[in-house]
Amino acid sequence: MGTVNVTKTGKRCLTWNSAEVKPYIEKDGQMSNFFGGIPTEMNFCRNPDFHKMPGCFVNDSDVLLWEDCRIPLCDDQIGVEALQIYPECRMTTMGKEYRGTQSITQDGYECFAWKEIPHHLNIRDILKEHLPGDETESVLNREYIYEFISKQDLNYCRNPTSAEQPWCFVNIGYDWEFCNIPFCPGHKEPVECRLTEEGWEYAGFKNVDAAGRKCQPWLTSNATRFQLLNFLAFADESIDYSFNYCRNPDPNDENLWCFTEDEETLNGRSQCNVPFCYEVYERSALEGKPAQGYPECLQTKMGKEYVGTTRETMTGLPCLRWDSQPYGKLEDFDPKLSYDNHFRFGNAASHQDFCRNPTLKNQPWCFVADPDMKWDFCDIPLCPNYPKKTECKWTHKGEEYAGTLDVTMSGRTCLPWNDSGLLEQFWPRFPEDVRSENHNFCRNPTGRKDLAYCFVGFNETEKTFEACNIPFCPFHFLP
Repeated sequence: MGTVNVTKTGKRCLTWNSAEVKPYIEKDGQMSNFFGGIPTEMNFCRNPDFHKMPGCFVNDSDVLLWEDCRIPLCDDQIGVEALQIYPECRMTTMGKEYRGTQSITQDGYECFAWKEIPHHLNIRDILKEHLPGDETESVLNREYIYEFISKQDLNYCRNPTSAEQPWCFVNIGYDWEFCNIPFCPGHKEPVECRLTEEGWEYAGFKNVDAAGRKCQPWLTSNATRFQLLNFLAFADESIDYSFNYCRNPDPNDENLWCFTEDEETLNGRSQCNVPFCYEVYERSALEGKPAQGYPECLQTKMGKEYVGTTRETMTGLPCLRWDSQPYGKLEDFDPKLSYDNHFRFGNAASHQDFCRNPTLKNQPWCFVADPDMKWDFCDIPLCPNYPKKTECKWTHKGEEYAGTLDVTMSGRTCLPWNDSGLLEQFWPRFPEDVRSENHNFCRNPTGRKDLAYCFVGFNETEKTFEACNIPFCPFHFLP
C-alpha cells in the first residue's frame, strides 16, 4: 500500500483515527472491516468505500470532507516498476548512493526537510548513533557536518552519515527513523554516471581525472590534505588506503575530483569527467538502443519538452550542432535574451545536434547545412499515452518535466506562472508556450538546485516559491 497523503487539491489528509474521522469509520460497516488490520494512526490515501479512486478525509474550514488523491496507475512510468529501477531504489545496504524521492519512513511518518533542521540541533549527538566507533572522533569535529547534512534534497530519505540504511528526521528535535528503500534487482556494480552536479551519489570506479592522469589514494598521512576530506560525502560503505576513485569529499565543491599529485602538495586537485546519467542514455541511443516511448516521443505536438536523440530532419537531412549557431539567432528567438538562454540548462552545447524546439515553432526542428533552408522540422512520434503527460523526471533538477503536478511538497496549491515575474526572462525554458497557457504546473525554468518548483504567493518583501515532489523515470538503459 502506498504512502501518498495529500489530495488532488493539495490538502493534507487527516489521520484515520483522528477525532473527526474515527466516528465516521465506526458508523460505516464497510469502512470498519477495511481498517480491521490497517494502522489507523496513519493518514495515507485509501479507498475503503469503493470510490472511483483512493482518497481521504480533510478538514476544510471546520467541515469534514472526502477528497480524491492523485494516485498513478501501476502501468504508468512512475508506478510500482519505477520503484525497483535506479534511481528510485538502492544498490547497497547502507544506501549512501540513494537519490530517489521517497519521503516516508518505515513506520509511515513523513520526513522533515533537511534544510529546516535548526542550527541548535546537536547533530554530533545523532551521528554518534550512526558512526562506527573508530570513525566517530575523526568526523565529529569537522566544521562542515551541519552544512553537508542540510544540503540533502528536500525531505527525501538519505544516508548522509554512515547509518545502517537511508533515514530522515521526523520532527525538528532528535527523532529520526529508517526508511524502507527497495533494493535494485540484479545490480552488482554501481552505475558509471552521476545524477547531480556535486556527484555525492557516485560510487563508480573511474580513477583518472579529465586529462587522463591517475588519481592518488584519498587516505593519506598528510594532515592538511586529510582535514579537507568530508568522509560523510563518500558514497561507499568503506574505503582503504588503495581507494583512489573520483569522489567529492569537499562540501564546497560542485564536481567530482581527485588528487593527482603526491601528498606533499595540495596543488594536484583535478576534476573528473563522469557523465550525467542522461548523457549515458544519449550515448546508448546513438549506438542503436533508443528507448521505446519516452523520452523518444512527444508529449505535446509543439514538442518543447522533447529530450530525445533524433538528429535528422523529416526530409532526411542531418542536424547541425546547436552551439555552432550557423545562422545566428533566427527571427523567432527573443532579441532580449541570449542564444543559450533559449535552451534547457541554459546551455545550447548540451543539446548537441538533437532535434529541439527552443522557440515556438510548430514542432521540434534543427539547423541544416543548406543555407537556403537554414532549418527543417523533425519527424518525431507522439508518445503512446498522448495526450497524457509523463509524470516523472529525466534529470535530477527536472528542467524537462512537463507533467501536471500542481501541488508543492508541503501541500500548497501552485499559482499561475504569469504572476511569478519569471516569464520575461525564462519563457523559452518552459516545456510549453507558458505565456499562452498560463498554467500552474511545477516546473524548473531557472535550473534551481532544489529541483522543480512553483509559485505559491507573496510574503512581505518578495515572491515565494516552493519545491515539488517529482519522482525519477525508471532508467532502463543502465546496465
